Amino acid sequence: MLDQAHYKHNLDLQQDAQFNSTRDAENTTRFPSRRRTAHTSSTAEASPNRVIFSGIQPTGVPHIGNYLGALREWVRLQNDAGAKDKCIYSIVDLHALTGNQSPHELRQRRKESFAMLLAIGLDPIKSTLFYQSDVSAHAELMWILSAVASMGYLSRMTQWKSKLHLPENVDLDNDTAKSKLKLGLFSYPVLQAADILVHGATHVPVGEDQKQHIEFTRYTANSFNHRFDTELFPAPEALISPARRVMSLRDPVHKMSKSEEDKRSTILLNDTVMDVQQKIKQAVTDSEPGISYDPVRRPGISNLIEILSHLEEPNGRSCEEIASEYQSTRIKAFKDHVEATINAHIQPIRERFLEIMSKDDMENGYLQDIAAQGAARARESANRTMKAVREAMGFKSDQCASSGTYNASSSSTYKYVSSDFNISYVDGTGAAGDYVTDTLTIGGSSISSFQFGIGYSSSSNIGVLGIGYAANEVQVNRDGEAAYANLPSALVKHGLINSNAYSLWLNDLDANTGSILFGGVDSGKYSGKLETLPIQKIYGEYAEFLIIMTGVALQNSSTHQSYSSDELPATVLLDSGSSLTYLPDTIVEDIYNDLGVVYESSTGTGYVPCSMMNENINITYTFTSPSIPVRISELVLEDGSGLKFNDGTPACVFGIAPAGDSTATLGDTFLRSAYVVYDLTNHEISLAPARFNSTEENILEITNGTSAVPGATAVANPVTTAATGAAAAWTVSATSVTNTSKSGASRSIVSSVPRHFVLGAAGAGILLAL
Repeated sequence: MLDQAHYKHNLDLQQDAQFNSTRDAENTTRFPSRRRTAHTSSTAEASPNRVIFSGIQPTGVPHIGNYLGALREWVRLQNDAGAKDKCIYSIVDLHALTGNQSPHELRQRRKESFAMLLAIGLDPIKSTLFYQSDVSAHAELMWILSAVASMGYLSRMTQWKSKLHLPENVDLDNDTAKSKLKLGLFSYPVLQAADILVHGATHVPVGEDQKQHIEFTRYTANSFNHRFDTELFPAPEALISPARRVMSLRDPVHKMSKSEEDKRSTILLNDTVMDVQQKIKQAVTDSEPGISYDPVRRPGISNLIEILSHLEEPNGRSCEEIASEYQSTRIKAFKDHVEATINAHIQPIRERFLEIMSKDDMENGYLQDIAAQGAARARESANRTMKAVREAMGFKSDQCASSGTYNASSSSTYKYVSSDFNISYVDGTGAAGDYVTDTLTIGGSSISSFQFGIGYSSSSNIGVLGIGYAANEVQVNRDGEAAYANLPSALVKHGLINSNAYSLWLNDLDANTGSILFGGVDSGKYSGKLETLPIQKIYGEYAEFLIIMTGVALQNSSTHQSYSSDELPATVLLDSGSSLTYLPDTIVEDIYNDLGVVYESSTGTGYVPCSMMNENINITYTFTSPSIPVRISELVLEDGSGLKFNDGTPACVFGIAPAGDSTATLGDTFLRSAYVVYDLTNHEISLAPARFNSTEENILEITNGTSAVPGATAVANPVTTAATGAAAAWTVSATSVTNTSKSGASRSIVSSVPRHFVLGAAGAGILLAL
């Protein structure tokens, strides 16, 4: 039952979900199905060293020139990427509309191109892979950039001229240009600039022939920044591939192209061994004996030398060295060596490509589901940029623009239930709309009459996937009506998972992946063993994810400081909708004193020098037996506003704040470091330290019964009695923390940040109300 029992949900962590007594269990999120690992961005404010973007048109199976000139470099950049680098690669199918191909051809070529990205070694976990047309922000930004793009600059671009077979010195007054040039082809560079800038790309791997387009993108970015007095768009750098253009095998003075009528001129990445043998055998060379490298005088043989040299990169021989080694070799023998080398490289790619295409045929949409996962991540990246773009231009930001939307009129299975959906949050925002039912498809299976709420009006950017206790549904808590089955309950009801239980792996603050696994545990995502604690009741019923915390300690390379407090043991709320962690005031004050945290009472937030993230400090939380260490790097949060102390030191939000009279809450700054299994059937929480950025996957099914979570051990004699605060996470009231820290006493924040911004932007909320 494993294929049906486990579902990972794509988590859009750009939005922050909050947990309070009136929170609803609604869901209007699109659920990807086929990916075995879901992708998330752990924070909207993580600052990667590089954002690498590039795209390729869906021309079907790429040829070896595409591979050597671009695609192989994509794989190298992915595999060499640093911990904070992001690689984003797209099938730019909107660009393909400037050519002549039928819808059927475009569909097939899109699929083949995407399959080949996977076949060459791009990993949808390490890189974001998506179809350009699935992210509407690309087209929106193109229109905005067209307002600052220069017609004169565009008229000097070579793209439209080469496509119309015109010389580079013609202008728009040319008769052919007037009669055949379409706006889409002319403005192609503007869309290309939007592709790059919408993700804030800093580096773009391209061939030498695309360098002009990167220069136009830099010009356009600077034009927008100047026009709207902002520094929003970076000026991206071109990463020029070391491989020169691969030339046609039959006409080696022109570059290799699939548009050539003579198919012997091009080696495709899915060519068979025999195909490659025949094409290299018939490749145009010359009658001069021996091998020498002279692209002008001997273009054919020089092209073969260059292909061989490129295939040996990055540590292979130069063209001159190859020519010297084979100078007395007969051309036929040299061609045999080139053919063998090409086949050694592309046949494994061909085999993977065929396996992927076969899997897509058998599973009916395997590739599209992977693309949907990538598109969700790309939309998150693009929507974050577009929010800033709209604000820079003076447009009011649409709170729903960064979320997926549900259109009832497009569904034949939609049914109206009531107009009772009305939810308000403690920061004064809220949403109202209808309860509806519709058919939900997840994991290749359909759930009919699945109920959720549609927010037709909203003053909040909070997205909620309600998978907690039904007692918190609006129609139960506010309207006194019977609960309906939320997602995990519906999965159980339809026999898709065994038990109302799921696992949460948020991953590292700087990571771009995370997952929620319904009905299963992934032992590859945690270290040590899972230990199980009872969930605490509130007023005699299970309503919140409350467990007992028995200790907090601070460690560095030389000291271990365990904090004692009358407020320990403490009841704590596990809340993935809270960006920060809120602890009893006396403990927070001790931590602030030891670390020199500057407390701003106006925001209820602590601030530290951003450089603290590099220090060797852990804060460890203990729950009778299990202990979860949290590195200081997970607690130092950049807020994206350039906040500074009065001495000019860059300031970051500290991920622990005082709870005041409220229930202590372990939010994302704790949960990222923990692997958490929520077992609502047995009312238990299992914890283990998370393994950051783990690519290991070992999924085990959660079964029925009292020992349902595989590999979990019940904590012996757990503490089950402690004080509970009055309210949920988002309000901090009656705090007693003061600024008495030794190192931070002389510092203050130049300009304070509103509390809702700190919660919403600094900490990486999760689209999940647990």
